[in-house]
Amino acid sequence: MAVFYIDDSGTHDGTPVVVFGGLIGEQEQWERFEPRWKAKLANPLPGKSPLKRFHMHHCQRQRGDFIDYSDAESDALIHDFRQIILDCGVHGVSAAISKADYDELITGSLLEAHGSADDMAFASAISALDIEGRREGGVSLVCDDTGTSTERYGRVYDRYQAMHKKYGTRPLEGLAFRSMERVIPLQGADMIAWETYFYACEVLKTQDVPALRPHLQRYVDTGRFGAVFLSRDHILEFVRKLKRGPGVSWDWWATWPPS
Repeated sequence: MAVFYIDDSGTHDGTPVVVFGGLIGEQEQWERFEPRWKAKLANPLPGKSPLKRFHMHHCQRQRGDFIDYSDAESDALIHDFRQIILDCGVHGVSAAISKADYDELITGSLLEAHGSADDMAFASAISALDIEGRREGGVSLVCDDTGTSTERYGRVYDRYQAMHKKYGTRPLEGLAFRSMERVIPLQGADMIAWETYFYACEVLKTQDVPALRPHLQRYVDTGRFGAVFLSRDHILEFVRKLKRGPGVSWDWWATWPPS
């Protein structure tokens, strides 16, 4: 059975985008992943103190444990952690949604039937696993236990399982909440969710398809990382399909860069 370590980004108030995404792999891949990640935490860069965990947003912005890092040092550390992900052969999956557009267009009975932007982003990420062929042996989910996340993830997980019963897709095998500091792969999931969030925000800001960040480009170049982005046009098309008849589920999928 594969394990999908999943994290969210942009689920706070006032965010333009909501993201669910992370890393999926088999047991042997995670057994290669964890000792290398722990070794890098213990010795992040020459002259730098050991880290309890890697936090992508803090590293990128030089906050918290990364306050004494320069831009070049932050970039070098992101590169090293990114390379661990690439070398271990795990797959990355993310889904991002334009929250303001979703909240405007999905209301009333549509909202009751299909849930919030959080629900849609979560289910879109899980749907991508099916298309990638990563769920044949079953998939269990592990999420960051932040206290407030338990109720939110539990709700979207239960809604997805209910959608499985309705549409006949394969159910997920379980949901667990673990500490990101203790469960190392969740820190890799944080990197994927952040990269997706940053890129989707750039798409909304520019109303175009901007170039990928070099780190994200390296993920994409492997062919093992993909994402879906539901812009206003995608959400409108989803609504139009719903009006034509029942049976439409969260099956949006695109490779980077999302259209």
